[in-house]
Amino acid sequence: MTISLAFEILVSLLLMVTIGYCFVLDRRLKALRSGQDGVRQSIVELVQATLQAEQSVQLLTKTGTQITQDISAKITEAKRATASIQQPIPTTPAARPNPLASPLAGLGRDAATSLMDRLKQAGAQ
Repeated sequence: MTISLAFEILVSLLLMVTIGYCFVLDRRLKALRSGQDGVRQSIVELVQATLQAEQSVQLLTKTGTQITQDISAKITEAKRATASIQQPIPTTPAARPNPLASPLAGLGRDAATSLMDRLKQAGAQ
């Protein structure tokens, strides 16, 4: 066996190993490329979800502002109503009720009697 034949066998073996490694590398690159498609799809979905979330936040901000304005208006209205209720009502001496008077004093005699009769009947039942 000559040295040139041994060298050619060694080069042939190295070429076969290189070809085998190229096949393995090609499979791995194909797997990586197909995985990138999945990554691309995930990125597209993430962008869509981010846009939806941004729109939702804007809508919530708008709704919150509107609710704040509505509540402020209702609080202002309630304060005005409270202030008008708290104003003293002028009374005349004739309009003041007599605390010692009978609750039936404002009614006529017949109305007071019929009311008393109804109360007695209700109590008897």
